[in-house]
Amino acid sequence: MSHPFDQKELMDLVDAVCRDALDHDSWIRLEELLLANRDARAMYRRYVNSHIGLKQYLATREVGPPQKPAKSPVLGMLGTGVQRVVDFCWSATPFSILVAVGLPLVCVLLLVIQVRRPEPIQNATVSAPVRVARLNRTLDCEWTDEAPTPVVGESFATDRHIGLVRGLAEMTMADGTTVIVEGPATLRFRSPREVSLKSGKLTAQVPKRARGFTVMTPRVSVVDLGTEF
Repeated sequence: MSHPFDQKELMDLVDAVCRDALDHDSWIRLEELLLANRDARAMYRRYVNSHIGLKQYLATREVGPPQKPAKSPVLGMLGTGVQRVVDFCWSATPFSILVAVGLPLVCVLLLVIQVRRPEPIQNATVSAPVRVARLNRTLDCEWTDEAPTPVVGESFATDRHIGLVRGLAEMTMADGTTVIVEGPATLRFRSPREVSLKSGKLTAQVPKRARGFTVMTPRVSVVDLGTEF
């Protein structure tokens, strides 16, 4: 059953979380509010997602418009060099005739040598697992016993499964997408831009550079087109 809560108190605590200014006692109070009220948890997710989106927007504004590339003189130098070679070959001198006839023969000889050269034997390499996500923070999380318990700061590789009995877990994908999972939930990381949600609730904040982030569910596949979902 949800208990009434003070919205101003909740917003002050969430604002302190976003500014990394929350002390131990305030963090305990925030957990009490979120555990006691479903609406408080929903407001917490919306506020955190808005904060992340604003930071990403300001980051893009600081980059500024792309600079126009300077004009390269390579093409002009190349054209001048080609013209000089053509003029030299058309000049009627013994040396120019020798170059005009011998240069194609040298090119053909080099091509034959390259074709006949045996290919080096490449040693088999074992590809390392691809790290696709990182656990940023947790709130009152209880994990299942199917896999090792995740810890804050841990990186997840492809095909890693996590099971959340209860609580909230925030993760950042390799493409910059911020994902918040609310338990009970079962999640699998398929790639840096795709996750599989077997059960539970998931909120994703996708930056422009990560457009196309996909969440697979047993019934439907959700593909981001530049919005929060």
